[in-house]
Amino acid sequence: MRILLDGRGEVATRAGWLLLGERDLERLGLWRRRPRGDDRRLAEARTVEGFDVVVTDAEDPGALVALAGEAGVPAVVWVDAIGAHRGDTPVLVGANVGSGLAPALAAHESANAETPGLVEIAWTEPGRPLRRGHAVRFPEPVGPRWARERRRNGHVRYFAAPTPGEWAGVLVRMAGVSERIVGVADLAVHLEALSLAAGALVAAAGALRGRRGVVTVAEVAEAYLDVLLELGLEVAEWRSH
Repeated sequence: MRILLDGRGEVATRAGWLLLGERDLERLGLWRRRPRGDDRRLAEARTVEGFDVVVTDAEDPGALVALAGEAGVPAVVWVDAIGAHRGDTPVLVGANVGSGLAPALAAHESANAETPGLVEIAWTEPGRPLRRGHAVRFPEPVGPRWARERRRNGHVRYFAAPTPGEWAGVLVRMAGVSERIVGVADLAVHLEALSLAAGALVAAAGALRGRRGVVTVAEVAEAYLDVLLELGLEVAEWRSH
């Protein structure tokens, strides 16, 4: 695998270290930045050509995505949406906790549910805690939080819980004949890095092959979650009988 990584923040830095842990990684190109360290797979990248995927945590990735599209290289972005995307080259959007990790975990649980029922997907995001709303009990050390509903799609409801500090969490609750809950809690920056790195590895492995334009994580949820687990994501679960 040859991956080009753009980003100077802690999320991209941690994602880079996760990618360097992959045995199949041949090259990790740092976009217009000289590498630090003695890993021979690290190199400065001045062009997107020659890479299997371009990955960025930029808030405005449009310019780099356009370059990748012109070269026919798939892109993975941390943000949930990009501007007008021209061409058929696939772009995986939302490689983050709320739009990537959370729905991937939910898709896996829904696919394995004996009797589909109400599904609640909740995640934390930076912000001042709410004083009321929908109660969500994330795994410790995040713990119980108030959340607001973001959207609803049939029997699936999505909630975001503003949470200060360095910890973040995801919780999926499935209510049917029995109730099943799965959750994740870890350092926020680590979960974001896992989410971005998983997107990079999924794309580099060819999961976007044959797809055109903007692709959401939900469309490649199983492959995405498999990579997250391989990267070390720890999931807690609880079931009522």
